Amino acid sequence: MHDRDILKIKASKSNDSNDWSLFKKQRNIVNSEIRLAKQAYYKNSFNKYMGDSKKTWQTINELTWRKSGKKSVASLKVNGVSITNPTVLSNQFNNHFATIGPELASNIDSSNSDGYQKYLTGTDKRFQLHPTTCQQQIQRATMVYRSLHRLAPNYLSSKFESEKSHIT
Repeated sequence: MHDRDILKIKASKSNDSNDWSLFKKQRNIVNSEIRLAKQAYYKNSFNKYMGDSKKTWQTINELTWRKSGKKSVASLKVNGVSITNPTVLSNQFNNHFATIGPELASNIDSSNSDGYQKYLTGTDKRFQLHPTTCQQQIQRATMVYRSLHRLAPNYLSSKFESEKSHIT
């Protein structure tokens, strides 16, 4: 990477096509090495955590840049009073979510008995489930397997074999 950076500085200063050529060649080599290192890292992770679904999903989320949605609340202001005690905080959340539905429902004008009916419209669309065959399930599983195989070949091979045995 250091050589790539030096070649870029040199090419920028000289604006010579040969310098730019050398830089681009070195840049491509570095990018290839980074790509191979990432691929090896994730294959290694999948193999290492083969039986641990939690760690496997952590690796998948890391690979797809998904962030954990866990957020914690350290304090809460209720009626002007700041609450930091975790037990009291939990009870306040429980109280709020247990009572918000009935509170909102009591604010709805019930004198108009068909109030919600005006928001509903008819449709000619129907929802229907269609039977499927084992062959269709195998084809779907095969498509998923092929698309994910290069990320975790050993893990997916064992999972696919166990799923295939349940289908047939």
